Amino acid sequence: TGLYVRALRDDLPKLPAVPASLRQALMQDWQRSAAACLARLTTLDPQAAAHIDRHNPRRVLRALEICLLSGTSATAVWAEAARLRRPWPLHLVVLDREDADLRARLAARCAAMLRQGLLEEVVGLLQRGVSPDCRPMRALGYRQCNEMLQGRLPRPQLEAAIVQASWQYVRRQRTWWRHVGVDSWLVGDPPSTQISALLRRLAATSH
Repeated sequence: TGLYVRALRDDLPKLPAVPASLRQALMQDWQRSAAACLARLTTLDPQAAAHIDRHNPRRVLRALEICLLSGTSATAVWAEAARLRRPWPLHLVVLDREDADLRARLAARCAAMLRQGLLEEVVGLLQRGVSPDCRPMRALGYRQCNEMLQGRLPRPQLEAAIVQASWQYVRRQRTWWRHVGVDSWLVGDPPSTQISALLRRLAATSH
């Protein structure tokens, strides 16, 4: 989603194709030591390292690829692309909720996921030979189920762990949107009244 938003608002960085050898070498580096890859990114691009999802190898390694291919930081590459805005007007809107409401919804969603068979689904995927380290199995809920099945997370703590990971994801999303720059941040339920007022205001100022 973030890439689509940036592509709609900004120009995209002009980067050469990533050599397969570089991508393979970086993945091997990650498998040997994720901490070393993060330390390398911190050296090359401290700002990206401070905001990136450190548990997501795809994002970490992509940032490293950009640093190595461009000869500068990934942050600088994206900043230059953002400077070259698209020629059309764009108003970015985020729909959010109050923390207490959002936490309650996350808890209800996680409980429903487990009640509807998330753990059994993960067990079935593993039995069919799906690697616990593949990207889909590292998604919210799936990762925590894998940790529980591997004995690294007690079963009674599974639901709370999924809720906590989901909340951390919410916080990262909010941070990302603030970093990108949002024109209107609407909080509350239902947002329809706020959206209608915003549309009227935008229509009035567009003439």
